[in-house]
Amino acid sequence: MTKDVIAAFDEDKVSQILQLGGDLRPVAIIAVGHTEEQPEPVARRNADDVVKVIH
Repeated sequence: MTKDVIAAFDEDKVSQILQLGGDLRPVAIIAVGHTEEQPEPVARRNADDVVKVIH
């Protein structure tokens, strides 16, 4: 499952489509779904290489 947050949109148009009242305002749109392709796993560094614990 994937998700994308969309923060650049026409507030007035989205409010009209969703029939939002005057006291409600859209601030983000979240698109959720499944993709046809599986993305390649991201190579991760070992935490010990990037984290320093100070006691």
